[in-house]
Amino acid sequence: MSSIVLLSILLSLSSPESKNANPGYVEFVYEAFIGSKSIGELHAVRRQRADSTIYLVTSELDAQVGIHIVQDYRLESVYRNGILARSELYNVVNDKVRADTKIFREGEDYVALREDSLILDQGPIKYSIVRMFFSEPAGINQIFSENFAEDLKCNPEESDWLTKYCLHLPDRSTRIRYYYDEGICEQFEVRMVIFNVRYTLKKVNTIP
Repeated sequence: MSSIVLLSILLSLSSPESKNANPGYVEFVYEAFIGSKSIGELHAVRRQRADSTIYLVTSELDAQVGIHIVQDYRLESVYRNGILARSELYNVVNDKVRADTKIFREGEDYVALREDSLILDQGPIKYSIVRMFFSEPAGINQIFSENFAEDLKCNPEESDWLTKYCLHLPDRSTRIRYYYDEGICEQFEVRMVIFNVRYTLKKVNTIP
């Protein structure tokens, strides 16, 4: 799997939302590493509105992994009454658009707009990748991916440190592991054949 695809899926998440459920605005700032070298940051934001919850994930990465990669990534997902209403994903790597996907609910169905339109065989989506930063997927074994527009398998794993879950990606060679403390994603890492990328939570900003 190419490093470009990796950086897309890194960002490229219906359980109660943990200890930071009350603030109207919460931002988690993660630092990204390859080995001990910092390659950028990821910001995960949740805004509570009267009729909706808005999730926004943005990232700027600059990595040297055989080739030089610069990435700008943005994912916004909107939930209404606990159900995904729409999402927009835009990913640019080395000035080239690698993903431009819109998903929205139309009646009882979901439509994904990419190169063409695709009607998804999905019931109401209550938990997607973007929520994994804010609520632990306890008891959830299928998680919808805004990137792949399909459910991904998620398994709990034993850990001597924090609660750990493994997300299986469609190519079957890549796994993302998420580590939780009191329902908050403290760290996640992508393990590949070529290299690994680790994201570590370094700051939380909240506004009541």
